[in-house]
Amino acid sequence: QNAVYLNSGDGTFVASGNGFDTDDDATSTVGLGDVDGDGDLDLIAGHHTEDYQYSTKAYLNDGAGAFLASERSFQLLHGATHLSTGDLDGDGDVDVLWFGGIEGVGFGVATWLNADGDVRVTSSTPPLHAPRGVDEQITWEFQVENSGSALLTNVGVSDRFAASLSNVVLTETIVSPGAVSQLAAGPLAGSLEDQVNLAPGATVTYRLSATFRDDGSADATTIYHRLEAALPSGGVDFRPENNRLTGVNSTPPSVVWGGSGRFTEVAPIPDAFDQSMDVGDFNGDGIADLVGASTYYWLGDGNGGFAQAPRLATSGGRDATVGDFNGDGLDDIYVAGVFQAGQRLDWLFLGDGNGGLVDSGQRFPQSESAHVVDFDADGDLDLLLVRSTITLLENDGVGNFTTHATTIGNGNRQHTDVAFLDVDQDGDLDAIAATAGYGNPIWINEGDFTLSISPIQLGTVSASHVATGDVNSDGLIDVVLGGVVDGDVFLNRGAFSFVSIASNLEVYGGAVALGDVDADGDLDLLKGQGYFINDGEGGFTAGPQQFPNDGVKNLFLIDVNLDGSLDVVRSTGKVWVNGDAEVAVQASQPQPVIASGQAGPTEFDFRVVNLSSTPIDDVDVAFTLSANLTNINLLSVTPTIGVSHALAPGAITSGLVADRVALPVGGEIVYRFAAEASLPQGVFDAAWATATVATPDGVRESSLANNRAIVRNVSPIPSTVGSLPLFQDGGLPNIDTVSAMEIADFDNDG
Repeated sequence: QNAVYLNSGDGTFVASGNGFDTDDDATSTVGLGDVDGDGDLDLIAGHHTEDYQYSTKAYLNDGAGAFLASERSFQLLHGATHLSTGDLDGDGDVDVLWFGGIEGVGFGVATWLNADGDVRVTSSTPPLHAPRGVDEQITWEFQVENSGSALLTNVGVSDRFAASLSNVVLTETIVSPGAVSQLAAGPLAGSLEDQVNLAPGATVTYRLSATFRDDGSADATTIYHRLEAALPSGGVDFRPENNRLTGVNSTPPSVVWGGSGRFTEVAPIPDAFDQSMDVGDFNGDGIADLVGASTYYWLGDGNGGFAQAPRLATSGGRDATVGDFNGDGLDDIYVAGVFQAGQRLDWLFLGDGNGGLVDSGQRFPQSESAHVVDFDADGDLDLLLVRSTITLLENDGVGNFTTHATTIGNGNRQHTDVAFLDVDQDGDLDAIAATAGYGNPIWINEGDFTLSISPIQLGTVSASHVATGDVNSDGLIDVVLGGVVDGDVFLNRGAFSFVSIASNLEVYGGAVALGDVDADGDLDLLKGQGYFINDGEGGFTAGPQQFPNDGVKNLFLIDVNLDGSLDVVRSTGKVWVNGDAEVAVQASQPQPVIASGQAGPTEFDFRVVNLSSTPIDDVDVAFTLSANLTNINLLSVTPTIGVSHALAPGAITSGLVADRVALPVGGEIVYRFAAEASLPQGVFDAAWATATVATPDGVRESSLANNRAIVRNVSPIPSTVGSLPLFQDGGLPNIDTVSAMEIADFDNDG
């Protein structure tokens, strides 16, 4: 129990009776200081429960020696075991120095500075989904708020515009009571700059419009503005992670609306077996095309097929990546390490506007791999190159590049793949490298085309590939690492914190890709031979199929046949299309079974079910009934909630019965039949009824194997009358112990 003892002035201490309340079982350390600046001593305490769950909290003094828990407890802590208070940064308030556990890091000493305020920026504008290469009129708004308890003055507000924006206008500034803004509505050039005063809870809302043209890569996310609010110089913000926002345009190659997550192999890509591939639209027809490091490229036909185009060079390279590097709205290709005339160099090929690609003539020193990213958020595409050291190429917007060397080495060629995300939430893209056997480092974008190595490395997986995406739909970009035989998923918690979650990704092959294959709104995972379905929170379970162990080096989830679902393309040239639907029909066994040479009543069921992740309308169901059945009745039609149908119970006068149903996701309908049945003497097997299901035109099923079901009557073969024979004491081979047993006709031979 925690207690406070007041000094009586003569060297004796008397319990105040107040103490401080806590939900935790034990307090291991305390410190005193006026943390809220109201003139009395507050308390910082480290706690742990019986099962050693730690926390560290602030308790504010009410002025009479009673302490109440502050809602602003310390973040990202297991808990302090020792702490002390004092003004560590010389700004006149009380800070905390402590030793304890930091989530995701371990034990150590940390400094926690007392915040001078809490300014927050928010936006109600969703990510854009504007098409590439055309002018769009867009609007966006954001709000700056004082979320703290003290007046904030001279808060700087800066919204920087990318080169993809023109004609930017501040259309309105909305100031709440207690807020002051210096900015009036009107045109803006380059950025919005303001200084505001904010009383506790006060807000300033800015509304803007502009012309937007995204000439970025079709599979990249483009930042069009970067917003930041900051306290005056020297001020410490309580939550600096909520001081920044970026506006992005993210348009997939096609609008994905369907897919069952079940795949069927179609014709392979001719002469394709590449160590690297990328996706683009090289002839401007809106259909996904492919290019390989081999310098071969293929044009998609919109039906899942690809036709080989003339080779770009007479020999191949090590990697190929796609983007509009010269800003003309056409996809270009950067190929790393092309071998020509006895040396390896990087080549740049430009779209010619006539459906082809031409050699730009530009040559760059050899790279192992190349990765497209807009490092400076200026609206054009830069490159990160994996060489003996990591190198950045700055694009001037028309395809001329300036080289920026970094100090990050690549000994033993360990960096095998790179992906991008904003780790430090400063509005620019940082990098995560898959590094086989050497840890998986994060490189922080410091601006001006410089990189620093973060102290964070993700996991112990010897990764060959990496992908990034928001797998748990919390707004933060997460990381997936793929190793040859295993993998890991790291959820981004913000503030440089990543948490590994248990993921059974043990399938052969390290290549990874993220995409919504079952159209349920979350990102599923493709890895090597397998794919994994997301539960919506970043937990993955193996899908119902596996792909061949074909030595795939990289793979993609793209819509190759323009049906609105994500299909699988593998660098080995294999293509698997995603089925739009999956409908199955199942049959019961008749009860009772009719014996050979006998007649009598029997009943049986057919069950039709939607196994896909999208609702399906206009499913045709047909029943064919045997001539050996008479007095047939449809006893009942039993749908689950949301299923509609036309067929009603009643007498059946024809050998063919049909229905048309609409099935929501998981919906099913059961048809129960009754009839008089008969079998000729000596016949033991008969098909009483057959049911088939078919989806409407244009809705392709991933498998037709379960679209037909048969109710079969298998009657027992008469046995010789007499007593059972004696059995030899033999037993079953290779079985140690049997605790239960059942007998049935497993092979349907009667």
